[in-house]
Amino acid sequence: MMRPRIVLADDHTLVLEAFKKHVETEFDVVGTASNGRALLQVALSLKPDVIVLDFSGAPRSGTDTILTIRQRSAAPILVVCSPAHPLTEEYRIAGAADCISPPVDILRLNQAIQKILRVTGHGGTRANKPPGKLTLGGIPQTQHNVLVASRRPS
Repeated sequence: MMRPRIVLADDHTLVLEAFKKHVETEFDVVGTASNGRALLQVALSLKPDVIVLDFSGAPRSGTDTILTIRQRSAAPILVVCSPAHPLTEEYRIAGAADCISPPVDILRLNQAIQKILRVTGHGGTRANKPPGKLTLGGIPQTQHNVLVASRRPS
């Protein structure tokens, strides 16, 4: 059975190498990147099952990177950020599948990746393609930006 393919991105090289060393015990780390531009190239060419993103040194570029990747790939993105960080909500709106708060221990990171794989159905079993287009009130939406409201039973 194929192990899930992961791309790791962190703006700190030492942290990136430490993440890679530990994540490789359960997943195939197919690529790494230290900035948004490199991540975009790696993610689109290697088609990972999950992208783990921590650009705490450049938080604004994190939002832009997530938006750009979501336009071109269905690979779910796990963002390392504090729940109290002012851009956490923007990361989710931009298309992050989940956020995990630092400091990140490897067990929590692996569990978060496994949860994303389970929920999204990724994990080497299907090709990554951009999310499908939906229309809401005549306005094109991507699947990850649509909020579905439901009524509670009376």
